[in-house]
Amino acid sequence: MNLNFRLLGVVSLLTGMISLSPCLAAEVGVVGKGHSNLEISEARVFAPRKGSNTTAAYAILKNTSDKPMQITFQKMAPFKSVEIHESLEKDGRMAMQKLESLTIPAKSLLELKPGSHHFMLFDATASLKEGEMLTGQLSIDGQATDISFKVVPR
Repeated sequence: MNLNFRLLGVVSLLTGMISLSPCLAAEVGVVGKGHSNLEISEARVFAPRKGSNTTAAYAILKNTSDKPMQITFQKMAPFKSVEIHESLEKDGRMAMQKLESLTIPAKSLLELKPGSHHFMLFDATASLKEGEMLTGQLSIDGQATDISFKVVPR
């Protein structure tokens, strides 16, 4: 009988973990409707600096398919404009360059991070609160896909 109570406790614990897993996934970013060959982790938006309405978004994008994947960044509320950028050294100085799209090779990952590739977010029309979840829309090989990003402090 004691074994049955232990088994019931383990089943309850696992059931609770499974029911929490969508909440945990939302913490790091999830792929919404659309694309099953892209795994997203650590999707985050830095809260804009005081007096600014521009910031950046970062994530780790993993292509699990056997083909290269082309990504464009379409939109993210509450920002009026979004762009893909890469940071690079030019004439001994760091500069940002706008890109039309990103290509992730088959079975590879691309880390969007400071000093490298990232999503630029311009002209916020509302203030962002730490912990708030924002939805960004990517186009992956022409298919619209929603991604959740968490607002984090700098």
